[in-house]
Amino acid sequence: MNNFSSILALIQNAALLLAMAVVFDTTIHYWKIKGNFVKQALLGCLLGGIGIVLMNTPWKYGEGLIFDTRSILLSLSGLFFGTIPALIAMAITAVYRLSQGGAYITGISVIIVTSLLGIGWRYLRKGDLINLKWWQFYLFGGVIHVVMLLLMFTQPIIVALPLLSKISLPIMIIYPAATLLLGLLMQNRIRRETAVEEIQKSRGRLKSMVDILQNLGEDDQAFNLFVL
Repeated sequence: MNNFSSILALIQNAALLLAMAVVFDTTIHYWKIKGNFVKQALLGCLLGGIGIVLMNTPWKYGEGLIFDTRSILLSLSGLFFGTIPALIAMAITAVYRLSQGGAYITGISVIIVTSLLGIGWRYLRKGDLINLKWWQFYLFGGVIHVVMLLLMFTQPIIVALPLLSKISLPIMIIYPAATLLLGLLMQNRIRRETAVEEIQKSRGRLKSMVDILQNLGEDDQAFNLFVL
């Protein structure tokens, strides 16, 4: 497979990830689930399902090496959704990668490491995701995928070196950019949710003030009647 074909396959997989992320972003607003743990577990299962879809449309290299955008999905899942959803998604995709056979040790290593890096980055940020700049998302994607490329050395050196010479440039062009786009999409969702919460709080405060003023008015009327 030539370089153009590999680049096209990676772009298509990244586009699929972004398309599914838009659908996910649209539907998550309608979730009416009680219990935080249950919601996080279901979220992890959904993210794992998206990962499986991505792994079924990969770019294949040689015998048993497959490349898709699960590293973007899992790292950002750890960053935005936290430990429980990310670990569940990690487990689902790791089991599925094992079932695919081939160079599964490399594939599972990528799944585990990128998930944990996303979780770790979240704790370093102390949950402050709204204020992340665009270049920080790009840097995050760059670090994640440099590490991913280094994990290719879990393959024999005679496999890893030709592989890296072929995929390093496409990966480092496409994947950090896709991480940036998906990160901005997920950040925008948090901003919308925060804005809705602030509006609801403002309405609650306004209602409380109106109730207080009404009560004061009723008390004044009662006092006037008593005096008369």
